[in-house]
Amino acid sequence: MVFRLFTDEEHEVWNDPENLQLEAREKIAKGEEKMKAYYDKKKSGTLLFDKGEIVVVRRNPKETGESTKTQPRYRGPMVVTEIPPSDTYRISQLEPSNGRLYATTAHVSQLKA
Repeated sequence: MVFRLFTDEEHEVWNDPENLQLEAREKIAKGEEKMKAYYDKKKSGTLLFDKGEIVVVRRNPKETGESTKTQPRYRGPMVVTEIPPSDTYRISQLEPSNGRLYATTAHVSQLKA
């Protein structure tokens, strides 16, 4: 009974190796296109901020042993003072705190308008 199932004409399947390779190439190309589209969507290709625009910068949580849930995630407001190449921005505080003006360089992924 079991052997009859495998010998039926409708269950006999022969896949040509060339067809399998062609199908595999098509699936790989389709996957590569998807990955490229995802990468291009995430990559910053244009300037997102102009000089003089007000932004906040993401900060790393302090390692005090306390919960990071209540710590502020962003520092600011800050103003964009210079736009060097490669998606980086020179930013500084609007008003000095403790008599000093905080200035730093930050990547576009760390900034938020």
